[in-house]
Amino acid sequence: MSALNYDEIIRDLKSKKYYPVYFLMGAEDYFIDEIVDYISKNVIPESERDFNQTVVYGDDTSIGQIILDARRFPMMAERQLIIVREAQTLKGIDGGSGDSEKSSESPWLNYVQNPIQTTVLVIVYRNGTLDKRKKLYKALEKTGVIFDSKRLYENKMPEWTITYVKSKGYDIQMAAAQILIAHLGNDLTKVVNGLSKLTTLLPRGTTIDSQHIQDNIGISKDYNIFELNKAIGARDITKAFTIVAHFAKNQKDNPIQGIVAQLFSYFIKILLIHTSYKGLDKSSLATELGVPVYFLGEYQDAARNFSKDRVEKIISYLRHYDAYSKGVNCAGSESGELLKELISLIMA
Repeated sequence: MSALNYDEIIRDLKSKKYYPVYFLMGAEDYFIDEIVDYISKNVIPESERDFNQTVVYGDDTSIGQIILDARRFPMMAERQLIIVREAQTLKGIDGGSGDSEKSSESPWLNYVQNPIQTTVLVIVYRNGTLDKRKKLYKALEKTGVIFDSKRLYENKMPEWTITYVKSKGYDIQMAAAQILIAHLGNDLTKVVNGLSKLTTLLPRGTTIDSQHIQDNIGISKDYNIFELNKAIGARDITKAFTIVAHFAKNQKDNPIQGIVAQLFSYFIKILLIHTSYKGLDKSSLATELGVPVYFLGEYQDAARNFSKDRVEKIISYLRHYDAYSKGVNCAGSESGELLKELISLIMA
């Protein structure tokens, strides 16, 4: 028993190998929600759930009550299930000052060290992690499961998306996956929700392309930050300004702060090609930049089109316009106009 990854936890659950305590923590909600959903639907038979399956929330309970509930025996069943949602609001659940582990009398630590084997206790602790140096973490490693749900890096998202889509009986073109990710970021829940719309509408076996994304999710295959980056990198002035004009007309769906942040990330990668990663082979360079190797050529072309000095100047512009977009040193200029000014400076 220790810190397990998502696949290991799901594998054990499917083989009906259950642990007395699951501590699910971290920044990526998707994996946590998937584990909790599987546990809630499979650990306790439906006919036994009224008496042996309990869901509580951190704001509405206490550690003392959770321990009391966990120590009771299941009613005419093999086990009981207790799920504590939003546990990050529960004082002391992380072994902190609310439940001092300096004392051997700490009820929560004592329970984790000696959990009831007929109880499956699931702690859902979002957007935070346990201190590995604490006794609580070490105890959980010995008697239960710790899962740290981390956000995927940008360069891992296309492969994850393709794998996910295939698991649902579909396929997706790399360009379509990239457009989806460029618009929704590396929030897996948002990506999955977007894909769910497509898999509901399209027959199994369909290969999802950019047109499907545009028609059903509302993300333009021609006017998105991915295409803007590509146009800027290629110094295609006409295409870049066409995309920016579209953004300016649709500011609600294309906020300037998000666009500036994406452009900043793009030009930082180009700067790294000029400075830190010279001489690397393609695979190593893609890994260092955090981009799929299939798109590396576009970044290398951009590095040829923008010198190191020019990239440094552009990064300075981006910092200034990020501040302007937030009302700093700016006399209330409209976001669309600010974006056009910024692109003019970049493409000059």
